[in-house]
Amino acid sequence: IDVIDVDDLLQQFTKEENREERPNAFAEHFLENLANEEVEECPICFSEMENPVIIPECMHQFCKDCIVAHIGISEEKGQVPACPTCATGHLQASKLVEVVRTKSEEGATSSQPVKQEITLRRNDFQSSTKLDALLHNLRKLRDQDPCFRAVVFSQFTSFMDLIQTVLEREGFDHYRFDGTMDIKTKAAAISEFKVDSRKPKILVISLKAGGVGLNLTNANHVFMMDCWWNAATENQAVDRVHRIGQEKTVYVKHFIVARTIEGRILEIQKRKTAIVNEAFKGTRAGKASDPESIQNLKIMFGDN
Repeated sequence: IDVIDVDDLLQQFTKEENREERPNAFAEHFLENLANEEVEECPICFSEMENPVIIPECMHQFCKDCIVAHIGISEEKGQVPACPTCATGHLQASKLVEVVRTKSEEGATSSQPVKQEITLRRNDFQSSTKLDALLHNLRKLRDQDPCFRAVVFSQFTSFMDLIQTVLEREGFDHYRFDGTMDIKTKAAAISEFKVDSRKPKILVISLKAGGVGLNLTNANHVFMMDCWWNAATENQAVDRVHRIGQEKTVYVKHFIVARTIEGRILEIQKRKTAIVNEAFKGTRAGKASDPESIQNLKIMFGDN
């Protein structure tokens, strides 16, 4: 089982009539706190837990980053990682259980406000810096606006697979649009994304397949997960959201990993943009072609 509903799990702990006789009374109390949406303080950083995880053996709860760092430090010192609260060991990051809170305004009324659903999932997915940054931003958006719409662009279908995996684990409704899909499937994805509902929706879209021709003004948040040689291609993609008919402020975020080839691609983007600008001015700088391509390769591979 990859995902467990807290209410279902709580029922398993409350079958016995006498609570004091139950050996799992602490676990039951912990689950009741989760079901009541009580957010506790992390015993390591003493801050309110934004992304909590549970140690299954003892049911103690910590910030994910805090306990993963604690396990890593212990292993580096040659020690057996143990729970900082009760010293239960041997801890493994992959066996931690994440607490996922999702808000939905489906069925919400003045007497019954927004409902928060809580599920538990295994921490056995190997994420990445970009995926973590994307989720951090999406969680913040969900807290600010439970009905937000966002478009996530990537030029790699394999990376789109990973993005969908983390969105699924986080409980986000999401749809996909890429060049491998037939016209009917593409149209269905866009149609579903545009249906009005009281919960967040995210469209994961290929930079090339969805960069032109689409009207996505129902969204106002754009995330560019990787960069392309030509800034105009990225600008065209952003314009699927930032175009006539858009009634909200559009927010665009680019995720670039420092000290990687992406930084050099950005340099090439700037050079190409400068050449285009000079070309429109009618200057000689806009006529460079082959020498410019060679210089771009030198920049990308660090031979400049």
